[in-house]
Amino acid sequence: DAAQNALIVRRLSASIPAGSVLRLWLLTPNAAPRALGAFADETTRLALPRDLSLAGATIAASVEPSGAALDAPSGPFVYEGKLVRE
Repeated sequence: DAAQNALIVRRLSASIPAGSVLRLWLLTPNAAPRALGAFADETTRLALPRDLSLAGATIAASVEPSGAALDAPSGPFVYEGKLVRE
């Protein structure tokens, strides 16, 4: 949602283990993954920083402990894909 500077995420089929969340990461060339937020619900709206550039970026999700504040993913990405404007 470019007007609100937000990302709307729909979890279609991924299951999340109890006590865990999916954490979204922005992947851009030559940069460390940048945390965008975490969610466990089927549809979540995440506010994006105003300085964030999405050009050429990939979004990825990792399964993380609920409530953990992370600077980097603790495990592998379970999903990666390009952002799609609707």
